[in-house]
This record gives sequence, structure tokens and C-alpha cells, in this order.
Amino acid sequence: MSGSGSKCPVLVLYELKKKIMKKIMKKKTILGILSALAGAFSATSGAEEMLPALSKQILVQFPQADRNGDGKLTGRESAVVEKGILRKYPEADADADGTLSRVEQVALAKKLGATDTPETPTTEPSVTTPEQLAEFLKQYPESDADGDGTLSEKEAAAYRKALQNSRGRVAGKRGTFVPDPGWKEETFPEHAVCYLNPEQLMTQYGGDFPNLPKSEDGVLRVVGTGHSFMKPGYLALPHICEAAGFTQPLYTHTGGGMTGSARYKWEQENGIFGFDKRPTPKLLPAIANAGWDAMMWGPYSEDQPEYYSCWIDYCLEYNPDMKFYLSDAWIRLWPFNGGKPPADESEYTPELLSKLEAEKHEMFKGFITNMQEEYPDKVYIIPTSLAVTKAAVLQVKGALPGVESLHKLVTGEERSIWRDHRGHLGPGFDRLEGYVFYSTLYKKSPELIENEINFSGDRQGYPTPELDQVFRKLAWQAVIENPLSGVVDNDGDGIGDLVE
Repeated sequence: MSGSGSKCPVLVLYELKKKIMKKIMKKKTILGILSALAGAFSATSGAEEMLPALSKQILVQFPQADRNGDGKLTGRESAVVEKGILRKYPEADADADGTLSRVEQVALAKKLGATDTPETPTTEPSVTTPEQLAEFLKQYPESDADGDGTLSEKEAAAYRKALQNSRGRVAGKRGTFVPDPGWKEETFPEHAVCYLNPEQLMTQYGGDFPNLPKSEDGVLRVVGTGHSFMKPGYLALPHICEAAGFTQPLYTHTGGGMTGSARYKWEQENGIFGFDKRPTPKLLPAIANAGWDAMMWGPYSEDQPEYYSCWIDYCLEYNPDMKFYLSDAWIRLWPFNGGKPPADESEYTPELLSKLEAEKHEMFKGFITNMQEEYPDKVYIIPTSLAVTKAAVLQVKGALPGVESLHKLVTGEERSIWRDHRGHLGPGFDRLEGYVFYSTLYKKSPELIENEINFSGDRQGYPTPELDQVFRKLAWQAVIENPLSGVVDNDGDGIGDLVE
């Protein structure tokens, strides 16, 4: 699944695909699955033990699963075996939540012939102490879905489930993700939803999505995925477009942290890998059954080209003129210097900020350049990072009206550019991101919008009209200065030179 036309999952001839998958599936015994996942990290507590009666049944067939030789399956061992079980016996997961509860383990153990199962299994404790939540947040900062700096039991449970469903492993405290090895296969599993035709998609899944004819006025029909870094821009964009004189068709499938990544959403919508045969298609039926002009994504750590090429190939099959936009998010100032914020902001000089931005640009440049070679005139960057960096440089110089500091964690000031340890933007900066989205998609400066923009939420006069104008200017500057955006304004009229 490299993204080339010959490997596009949608375009693979059915008989060839069937032949390949038959060959692959012959090799996928439960032992092979256990081996592939031998290094998997448990998304639940390291002390969690699989039901002894079920462990016995598994260890009779696969004694090597007990890596420490204690006769039990606990922690990492339990997590690895659970994934293998779910592949071999998907029906054992009665509630389809991607895990095996005690009740489900008892039922499976009985099915496999165990005679020593408890008649009334105890359920796992649902209460997590504040100390455990704090430790979990420290290890997995992305689990804080709303970015408020504290972790709820609901957020922790959702992130555990996300890790389990992804069927990869998390290495180290920074949460480096190791994807399912199925991404390196020539095709996706045969039951992937992307192989259904448009009629089958509507019959089986339906969908409440807009189906609009192509606009004669240049209004783009947009689909997108994304996480909490994309949410502010997605919310602001329709208000900006309304002031510009049109309604923005926007249909998204988003999530927090990893659950909003392009990879995760493809697996989830198709019902593959960790979501094996449990699809949640939202964008796929819409893409196949309606007209679209653009797709947007938010980036995620350890992204690979194939996580995007699958979406591109699928979109182009049904909407050949579509273009694709990847946000480059923005630089983060914290964790900084070993993970602790500095005592003050004196070290955040314009030179340092520009250096961090240049490094980020080079990283995305390599990624996007390869994608652009594969898909000429199709893939572009939404340069939010440059816009945020420009704002940060102005703040250091004291030229960002109404903004009190760079980072709330350093100064405690509410009106800061960054507000938390994850790098979410502070209040009002949703406008800046929305303006960058608008400028990139429509190749027009938001400075040209004359009508008042009615952003949602009462912010007590903040951002001020003066700051809002700065945001509009910075957004357009970032878009025309970043060559990966595809927008050029050589005559300086605030309209992309290629716009008719």
C-alpha cells in the first residue's frame, strides 16, 4: 500500500486480491499473531491477569506465551494473547469493545473446554485513583482529549481502548506508536469496507452527509479527519466562510490525539486490524456517494505516507479532481529543556522560535515532497505552524495586541498563545487557525473579508478587532510564504495568482 496506482487497495483486481489474501490468511494462525505482537505493550495495568481458567487453555497450546514462566498470563503477556484471541475468536468479544471482560473470558474458557471457571465472575474495578490518573497522563499526555491538563476516568478508558484497538504497541514514555504489520501488505484484509461499491456502502451503512453539486462560485466541498489540534480550525472555518458570503460544506470524522489520526480513522472506518470486522464507516460512504473537492487531515507522530495514500487513492477513485491538505500543526514550547517549563520566557527568543519553525518545515517538506511526487498537483500543506510562529515572534517583540504571554504554563496568563502541556493554542487562536485553513483552501486573504465574522462563544471583547486583523495578515503571510501550500501572490492583491 505504497500509494502508487498499482497498489491502490481500491483498484486491485478482485481475483488478484482474493488470491493474495488467501495466501496471506493461510499463514495467519493464532501462533503467528502472537509472534507478531510479542513486543506489544499493554494499554491496561501491568498487573492485570487473564482469567486463570482461560490462561490454562491457551498455555496448553502455546506455552511460549508465558514469557516469564510463572504459569500465568499477566500484563504484557495478557495483552498480547488477548489480541490473538480476538483475531481467532472475534465472537468472544460480545460487546465489541475491543477487549475481553471477565464475563467474556469465562464464556470463552468454557467454550474451549475449561471446567474450572467461576460461575459468577468478578468484574474489573472501574474506579481509578487520582494518583493513577496523574501517572497515566504523565506517560500518555495525548490521553487528555480535551487538553485541560487533567485526566478523567472516561478519557483514560477511551485512550486505553484506542491503544488496544490499534493493535500496535507503544514504546517509551512519549508514546511512539508501532503500527499493525498489515500496513505493509499489498492489500488490506478482504473484509475492509473500502472494497464495497457505493450501493453496498449505502445499503449497509447509509450516512447523513451532504450531497451537493459542484459549485460554480468556487465553494469547496470538504471532508476531513483530525484531532484536537484541528478542532479549533474546523469550528472557525464555517464562520469565516459565512462572512465571506457562502456556506462551507464540511463533513468530518475526528477524535482526540491518536484517535483522530489518518491511520486510526482508516482502520476504524474499514473495520481492519484492531477494529477487525467492527467497522465504523462515516467518510467512506460519503466519499463514494457524493461529490467532494478537498480532504483535510491533521498530522500525527510517526506518520507514514501509506496512512494518507489510502485516503487519496480512495477519494480519487470517486472524485478524480480532489485535492488534499495536511496541516503541519505548530511548534511546541513545552515540554522544554527536559520536560519542565522554564522559570520565565526569556529564552524564547525570535531566533529560537525561527529555528524551531525551520526544523519543523524541513521535516514536513521531505514528507510532502514525496507525496507530491506520487500525486502531482494534488497534495499541499496547510501552514498553520508558520502562522503561529509568526504570532509568537510578534509576542516576544511586544507587538501582538492583547496577548499576555507565549505560554500559560510558564506565566500563568490566560491570554497566551499556548495553554497547556500538550501544546493546544490559547483562547482566540482558533481564529488564526481558521484563517490559515481559509487562505489555503480558497487562496484568498481573509483581510479581504469585509463583513463581520460572528465567531461562536462570548470572549468579553477578546480577541480585539486589532488582534483579529493581525491574525488575518499573519495567516495570509504564512500561506504565501510556504511553498508547500501551493498558493502564490506575486502581484500582492491578496488573491492567489492562479485563482480565476
